Amino acid sequence: MKIFKEVEMLKRMFELINKRQTGNSESFHKKLGISRSKLYNLIDELKQKGIDVEYDKRIKSFYLKEDVCVVVDEPLRIIDKDKLRSVSGGFLCYSIFLDKPMAIFDTAKTLNLNL
Repeated sequence: MKIFKEVEMLKRMFELINKRQTGNSESFHKKLGISRSKLYNLIDELKQKGIDVEYDKRIKSFYLKEDVCVVVDEPLRIIDKDKLRSVSGGFLCYSIFLDKPMAIFDTAKTLNLNL
């Protein structure tokens, strides 16, 4: 599913940014498996969300200008009934596709990139 690939790409993006191992835009977009234009569109979207990503020529890496923590989480998680009882929040529904109960949580509160 496309959304899971996007989440994995975003996790990788912030992992490289936090480690300051992105390289220039040419190597960064290749490491992420996306086009260079998509990389710059993501950076622009992050800036619109208040997450300032900059490039440092000296260290040859993109970095977060402000000291912020960005958490990219899975868009949904499947939790069985027993585990669900110990979780506070979310709601229970029953998946006709998976034939088992699921808990669905809004984990996109930290960063919503309209994937």
